[in-house]
Amino acid sequence: ERNKIFDRIFPQAPAPGSKGAFFRWLPLQNPCKSGMDMERDLRDMGVNVYHAYRFTVNRNPGHFFRFAISSPETNEALAQGLDTVRRYLEQ
Repeated sequence: ERNKIFDRIFPQAPAPGSKGAFFRWLPLQNPCKSGMDMERDLRDMGVNVYHAYRFTVNRNPGHFFRFAISSPETNEALAQGLDTVRRYLEQ
């Protein structure tokens, strides 16, 4: 169910490796801020996401967010958080 929520809000995102995936990746198109700054902005908006720089040893990682879609307590909380991220990225 949570993967369906993610797909509804981010239809352009790559498909998960399995239908029961606990986390999802979202490529970021032409970010104008660093991953750390985007994480901070979203945390200030009440949403915790992690940028790809946390998951690589490469000096120049790609620009992705990693979402732990199983972490929010409810499906509604997940949808609200993902919608906040979507609006932030559309700015």
